Amino acid sequence: MDFRYYLPFLVLLLIILSMFIHGVIIMRELHGYQQNPKVKNHPEMKGVKKGDLLMVVRFTDEDYSELSERIRRQKLDELFEEPSTYEDELDDDI
Repeated sequence: MDFRYYLPFLVLLLIILSMFIHGVIIMRELHGYQQNPKVKNHPEMKGVKKGDLLMVVRFTDEDYSELSERIRRQKLDELFEEPSTYEDELDDDI
């Protein structure tokens, strides 16, 4: 028997089996996979009861436009600060 012909078949069979088993584990929600995980409260929210008022920050259109313009300018500045990948690097060996 020449095993080099059976080796690719065996490898593919093992891959198929492992994918099938992994799919079954995910479908049955085993090993940490959950469809509806229970969310735990943050430690700082322990004293807050349902219906309590929380602090809310609202931005006006003027504040938002200034903020978005500042972010856009910062992104452009960072873009031009990075070295270009299209520029040729100088060779020190010459």
